[in-house]
Amino acid sequence: MDDRKALKETLNGRNLPKLEFIQLIKQQEKLISEYQGLEEQGAILAAIVDSSDDAIISKDLNGMVTSWNKSAERIFGYSAAEMIGKSILTLIPQDRLEEEPAILIRINQGERVDHFHTKRLRKDGGFLRYR
Repeated sequence: MDDRKALKETLNGRNLPKLEFIQLIKQQEKLISEYQGLEEQGAILAAIVDSSDDAIISKDLNGMVTSWNKSAERIFGYSAAEMIGKSILTLIPQDRLEEEPAILIRINQGERVDHFHTKRLRKDGGFLRYR
C-alpha cells in the first residue's frame, strides 16, 4: 500500500496527504512566530511613545484623536480617555482654526507637514506656544 494514500489527515473536511498537512502546520507556526515578533515590536514602540517627554498625539484623516500619550496628558491637561475619539480642534485656539484643514489637506495629498510656529490650548485655558 502506498504510504501517501495510507496516511491521510483531514483539515476543514478535505483529505490531505500527510506531507501537505505538515507543510500547512509549519506555515501556520511561521505565521504565529511572525505575529509574535510584530506584537513585541509594537510593545516596544508603545513603551517608547509612552515614556517620551514630548506630547505624542495621533489623529485620523478627519482630525479625530486616535492616540494620546502620558506626556500629552501632562502638557495639555486632558486624559487619554477625554481626548481619544474627539476632534483635535479641541486644542486649537479660535485664531488658529484655519491651520488644521490646511494640515489635513497636505496629509491627504501625501505631503509631509514640517514644524511650524503655532499655539495650542490647554484644558485650563492656557496657551502653549510651539516653535
